[in-house]
Amino acid sequence: AVYMTVYGETVSKLTVTDGLFEDNTALNSGAVNGRNGSEVSFTNTAFKNNTATGANAENYKNVGGGAVNMEGGKLTLSGVTMDGNASGNYGGAVMINGGSLLMNGSSVINSSGSTGAALYLYGCTTMDVTDSTISRLFSSSISTRLVSPTRPRMVTSLPRCLSFISCRLTS
Repeated sequence: AVYMTVYGETVSKLTVTDGLFEDNTALNSGAVNGRNGSEVSFTNTAFKNNTATGANAENYKNVGGGAVNMEGGKLTLSGVTMDGNASGNYGGAVMINGGSLLMNGSSVINSSGSTGAALYLYGCTTMDVTDSTISRLFSSSISTRLVSPTRPRMVTSLPRCLSFISCRLTS
């Protein structure tokens, strides 16, 4: 649905309030793909049944994010619902490579991905999740909730860049 990138010194910014991204499909990120330091913010927005197919993924190192894929930059989710999103590779709902995720009052449910059914974080500099729910996830790997390549298993002890406050993580 949306592809953003930054060229030179200009920062691409996207702000969506009361939006709906539904039934989108692409190789890399079914709904929104932010690259090279983009700043993306969603408030009271729903992502439903979006798919990153990951076809020919061996030719691409960062393919994933059924709803959102960020390469660097900042992703802010406030009052967001992600339901039924899927990825053929990394991050059923969200994939972030070297950026930040701020998530408040949001939910990720019924999500699936081969690695990281909800969120896949690689080189994530900051991740703060507050008052959010991540549940009903499906993964073909042992990584059912969150994956960090330095910890290739379900995250039970969190790296310093991750924090969860008043959250509910269920399977």
